[in-house]
Amino acid sequence: MVGLVPYASLNSDSPLSEAITATPYGRWLSILMNLGGIAGLTTVGMTLVLSQTRLFYAMAHD
Repeated sequence: MVGLVPYASLNSDSPLSEAITATPYGRWLSILMNLGGIAGLTTVGMTLVLSQTRLFYAMAHD
């Protein structure tokens, strides 16, 4: 990231997104990266919910 932009400009809430925005294809790469993060968080949340029900079911059998 430091090779793309000066390190002083990386002092924000989303430094990776800002560094990618500085590249020629920055806008599209930044959008794709943000969508990937949202998709990752969604799948983790769904996995936690589904695994919690299986855990409760296994505990009920003990």
